[in-house]
Amino acid sequence: MKAYYKRDMQLAYDIDLGNRKRLAESKEYLNLLHGDIKTEMTRAIDHLKSMRTDIKMLARAVMNSDENVL
Repeated sequence: MKAYYKRDMQLAYDIDLGNRKRLAESKEYLNLLHGDIKTEMTRAIDHLKSMRTDIKMLARAVMNSDENVL
């Protein structure tokens, strides 16, 4: 009976160790993914800001050209 108990305890320990390792790997992967997402979001926001600036410049150019025509 003790042999079964020891084997079951070792199996439970191995399973727990495997689960902890998998959990640590998942957390590490999620942290890397989070960093990538933050970087991409920053790039997208910067791109949108530059587009906004370009649109403002175009609007000013159109307004100035309209004033010159009138």
